[in-house]
Amino acid sequence: AVIFEDDEQSGTANGGTGKSLLVDAMGQLRQSVMIDGKRFDPLKDFAWQRVTPQTNIILIDDVASSFRFDELFNVITGGISVNRKNKPEFYLSVSNGHTMILTTNEVVRGSGNSSQRRQIVFSVFKYFSADRTPVDEYGMLFFGDWTADEWAKFDNFMLGCAQMYHQHGIIKTNKV
Repeated sequence: AVIFEDDEQSGTANGGTGKSLLVDAMGQLRQSVMIDGKRFDPLKDFAWQRVTPQTNIILIDDVASSFRFDELFNVITGGISVNRKNKPEFYLSVSNGHTMILTTNEVVRGSGNSSQRRQIVFSVFKYFSADRTPVDEYGMLFFGDWTADEWAKFDNFMLGCAQMYHQHGIIKTNKV
């Protein structure tokens, strides 16, 4: 699972750094599903009901401080049994190519090798905040107010990031 966390851990939910915005950007290129992390319980019958066989990115947004990462172990390394109301259950294997992303204002609980080998953690610098929003910085909302020129710049940037990943893999950073 890819985990985007705030680079400053203050013990309070400050947020607003752009963690979800990063995933929104990926969702412009790949099919994504956002799940409310504050209410999410992976053990409930219909926890994954919005996931489809075409889903590429599963975002569990703003996970609660009580979130137990170990409850995702089988989902991350094995796959997901998707049980939807009044529809047949289906299994989405890891080989299907979906990516699990979690965003959090706090450190995701989980220790030991089992957690570490299932996590890729990125600390997001607090550039954006309540006092500095993307609208303040760029004069428009991301994705909604863009012209064809802004979309072309975005596409080029995202493809450049994909090239960089394929050339260098994941670049490790110091964990906060």
